[in-house]
Amino acid sequence: MRQIALTISAITFFAMALTGMLSGQTVLSCSIRAITGAVVSYVAASMALKLAVGVMIQAVVQSPSPEAQVDESAEDEQNDGERTE
Repeated sequence: MRQIALTISAITFFAMALTGMLSGQTVLSCSIRAITGAVVSYVAASMALKLAVGVMIQAVVQSPSPEAQVDESAEDEQNDGERTE
């Protein structure tokens, strides 16, 4: 997760620096805005990735195992057979 967040922040840094240079801003202004944007994008990406992983883990924990589903369906078939007799 950390590597993905760092990659996103590096791309943001260079994109903001290039945009600032092309718009005619001073070097100091470009660097301050690029560093600020990179830090904000790192924090946002880290939070989004943690949230996504948390949702996936929660879904896995709440989903029944395939073995339990097979056992339940076998029990249902046995119960249906007993009721029809």
